[in-house]
Amino acid sequence: MNPDLTPSPPSDAVCSICGQHHALEDFEPALGLPDDYLAVPVAEREVRTLRGSDTVCVRTLDDSVRQYYLRCVMQFVVDRDRDCAWGIWVEIAVADYRMVRDRWSDPRQAEQPAFAGRLANALPGYLATKGLRGAVRLTGPTTRPHFVLDRDQDHPLVREQVEGVTRAVVQRWLHDVMA
Repeated sequence: MNPDLTPSPPSDAVCSICGQHHALEDFEPALGLPDDYLAVPVAEREVRTLRGSDTVCVRTLDDSVRQYYLRCVMQFVVDRDRDCAWGIWVEIAVADYRMVRDRWSDPRQAEQPAFAGRLANALPGYLATKGLRGAVRLTGPTTRPHFVLDRDQDHPLVREQVEGVTRAVVQRWLHDVMA
């Protein structure tokens, strides 16, 4: 192999759901659980966590602190002609958690005002994403809520959500998540 040549990134990958090969641009990066859930020792998870497909609650052993999480998507425009969404988790207040639970199947849930949240994942390839502030908006009973980062934060991820990204950035995201 010629050391002057950089290998091309793969153009496809195997889907973890169907097991088939798909074009890499058909994938979107996603993180399976909030970082705080993953930090709970496996032996304590049955006692300290409550885990659903779209919500998670984590508590201390003495139950003095509870944290609530909601699975969301962060939308990004790619090369001005398509969208890509990061699948992420957002920490939300207990009152918002209860409201989401009460309205989860409501076809009018999108009429609810947006509410505050904080990114609950350290995104690969970025420094200090966990804790970034934003707003959660419910979108409907068959779609995941959207999370929009607050623009007043000086962070590359905020700029990328506002300005958009290139296909090369999305390929880096996918590489970092699949690595």
